[in-house]
Amino acid sequence: MKRSLYINTLPHILLWGIVVIVPLYMMSRDATPDYGPYMDFFLRIVILAVLFYANYLYLIDKFLFQKKWTAYFLINIAFIVILLVLQAFLSDLFKPQPPLPALSNNMPPPFERGPLERGRPPYFPLRMVTDYLLIIFVIGMSVAMKATFRWYHDSINFEK
Repeated sequence: MKRSLYINTLPHILLWGIVVIVPLYMMSRDATPDYGPYMDFFLRIVILAVLFYANYLYLIDKFLFQKKWTAYFLINIAFIVILLVLQAFLSDLFKPQPPLPALSNNMPPPFERGPLERGRPPYFPLRMVTDYLLIIFVIGMSVAMKATFRWYHDSINFEK
């Protein structure tokens, strides 16, 4: 029992540890961590992990395998909306505020350039598309893993 618990949980711990820690060093400058973009990434990963495990541990068995497809999809859509609103709220809450520039009495405030003028693509539509694709991928992976484990356990029980 104890060995089976390690075999089942260790890959999850290693995978999520790598997913959370490696990007911190990939986003760093000169081997010093830059926590600004990492916090936003970390929030997105936590939201995806919650969505994955909610589906994997509860929703798939309770609704999908019981052929309550409408309830499964409606609960998932509501859960996704709640998690995305929570992510937006927490992202704004933890976002560091830029320092205010010192203004002299004779100079007007600096002009804030838009994203296209800074050489970056528009942010919102691309981010929205990638977020939804990741959500669909995470839910699909949780269903695939759960169905594979169920099939494996059913085949072992069938052979006995």
